[in-house]
Amino acid sequence: MKSKQLDLINREGEAIEEAVAWHTVGIIADEGQSIGTGSAILWRNHPLILTARHVIETSPDSDLWFHFRDARTMQLSGRGAPPPSRRTIQAQSQNQDSRS
Repeated sequence: MKSKQLDLINREGEAIEEAVAWHTVGIIADEGQSIGTGSAILWRNHPLILTARHVIETSPDSDLWFHFRDARTMQLSGRGAPPPSRRTIQAQSQNQDSRS
């Protein structure tokens, strides 16, 4: 494989990592005793965080903490360029139980 092809593959991998990192959300629940992750999505113009039920099922909404990627973190070493800017979303509770 040529050097240019390898460089392209590496850049594509970096682009995927960046896209995933910008949409990954850390979740802390149960008074700090439970840690999980979620995916930030936009569905029908509604910003949502998708996560597994077991991450949040025993915690009231008021005890959930969401941690988003900080623009100063997770920069690729050796690149020197800051990560792309992100858009701010309004947080809203969409707690719906699919068992009903």
